[in-house]
Amino acid sequence: MRVLHIITGLETGGAEALLYRLVTYLQDARVAHAVCSLKGEGTYGQRFMEMNIPVYALSGRVSRLMLDVPAVARRVNPDLIQGWMYHGNIAAALCRLSNSSNAPQLWSVHQTISSFTNEKFGTTLAIRAGGTLSHLPRRIIYNSIVSARQHEALGYRADKTMMIPSGFDTEVFRPDP
Repeated sequence: MRVLHIITGLETGGAEALLYRLVTYLQDARVAHAVCSLKGEGTYGQRFMEMNIPVYALSGRVSRLMLDVPAVARRVNPDLIQGWMYHGNIAAALCRLSNSSNAPQLWSVHQTISSFTNEKFGTTLAIRAGGTLSHLPRRIIYNSIVSARQHEALGYRADKTMMIPSGFDTEVFRPDP
């Protein structure tokens, strides 16, 4: 099985760390991962490459990304596309809309939205576009019920909602007497 993960960027952050842990734990002969970052290699790109995970580190104007992301999907030919965060979810949708991949999609949302006042203009557009395009993924994965309900109020399809709370590795993070 080939999985293409499309993420906004690979700098240090919660969703980026989660993607890294997921790929690390699910690395076996049955699953081949590839990562497409819309904002370059970041701090995690080299780590993925050291694990022999292909990284497609894109950058540039939105108009250029609209050509590059479908080209990556055609090259990887995934069995599943996993969008990460708003821009990654929109890029995953673009793969379907451009007919570059008919692979099933999962989207992930890793934040709550109580107001757009603290969001960049492009992020606000991506959030709103996500509501319009939310019929495309098989599931939209949220890390909290509050996030799911807020996004559903913005037009994200409630029948696509799946809740997976953020977790911790209890072998690493445990009480220290």
